[in-house]
Amino acid sequence: MPSRGCAPGPCRRVSRRTALLAAALTVIAILLLTLWPLPEQAYQASLSPVSCLVCGDQGMQDVLQNVLLLVPLGFFLGLAGARPSRAALAGLTLSLIVETLQYFLVSGRDAAVSDIITNTAGSALGAGLAPHSATLLWPGRRAAAGLGFLTTLVWSGLWLFGGWALEGDIGAGQWRGRFPGDLPDAPALSGVAVQANINGAPLGLAPATLPLEVEQRFGRDSFELRVVIQPGPPVAWRENVVTIIDVTPSRHEGNNRLVMTLNRVGALALLSYRINAARVRLRTPSFNFGPAFDVPVGRTATLDISRSRGNLRGTADRDGNRLITDYRIAPELLWAVLAPRTPQPGDRWRLEPFLWAAGMLAAAGYWSGRSRSRAVIMFAFLWVVLVQVVTPRLFAVAEQSPLGWTMFLTALILGAVAGRLSAASRHIHLSSRHP
Repeated sequence: MPSRGCAPGPCRRVSRRTALLAAALTVIAILLLTLWPLPEQAYQASLSPVSCLVCGDQGMQDVLQNVLLLVPLGFFLGLAGARPSRAALAGLTLSLIVETLQYFLVSGRDAAVSDIITNTAGSALGAGLAPHSATLLWPGRRAAAGLGFLTTLVWSGLWLFGGWALEGDIGAGQWRGRFPGDLPDAPALSGVAVQANINGAPLGLAPATLPLEVEQRFGRDSFELRVVIQPGPPVAWRENVVTIIDVTPSRHEGNNRLVMTLNRVGALALLSYRINAARVRLRTPSFNFGPAFDVPVGRTATLDISRSRGNLRGTADRDGNRLITDYRIAPELLWAVLAPRTPQPGDRWRLEPFLWAAGMLAAAGYWSGRSRSRAVIMFAFLWVVLVQVVTPRLFAVAEQSPLGWTMFLTALILGAVAGRLSAASRHIHLSSRHP
């Protein structure tokens, strides 16, 4: 039985039963994602009042995630024939159940009124998109050209925003540093704190005002942090090693006043430093430098972390064994800002941040190819190349890597080929029906 909400086209072949099954599986996935306890985040969750609309330092990120979380549910309900109003009611009911359980039973989850509103909006949005699914997959030439242009421009906007968001945010100034630190959700380091400095300025147990040069270099996306410790047995899930805070009253509130933290999680070293994303209340990711503190009790571990020209490098000296970790601070890391993901060392992580951009470019190529217009295809190709070249010159991010060039141009070309083949097959089909 075709779903009532679908437009003419292949979407009609999605049965109501299949759409409802997909919606049920989506509900199960949402429950698993939202009701899994996160006790290590209990303190952060306690900072957000239930009545807030854009909650905490990462409030805008939470809004975006909660809208997108229920879009698939609304979409499948729309394919099953539900109107946006009924899909919104289903999203509202599910959200009320989740938020109630989070408030009373699930540790580390912050229940809020804003989650209910944004979840409901996401359900309605998904149901509103469902009737247009066939048009998006098999648009006519004019619609395909418009979609190709639009997707290319949206991708470039997100790419440029990613370049800006990942720059270091110097804030209002007047910084103080402490080694080891002591945060509400990360007690002080267990073991011996030998020495630490940032850009040559020493850090100690008493909070010390840092020289202006440290802030100026940070503003140019350049810093060098050195830490020498003798780690003891862990006493908490996360322990604070270094804290640098902006003490000047400003627009920054709460944890946004934290300029830099280096935490120990078992043997791992996690670095977080303030970026422009904090200005719009998006997440500041932590960078994992691997088992930098994996030494026997009483032995010394030295960790050097530096950022320069869009590259973040960590070098750990563990009894003469050196561990080197490199990150490219580039616009594709917008994925780590918007998604609850922590950058990881290794080749597997290097691929993950590119996927969102490559997927968008594949869609742009597909619609450009469906348009059967060389002008649209050439625009998409040249615009992508131009944005890739210009972005590092506008913002303090790394030049595009060979891996990035390969993934993006391949996605664009394969998408365009698939679009041309799709348009050609439709043309042949229509010709056979109307000789």
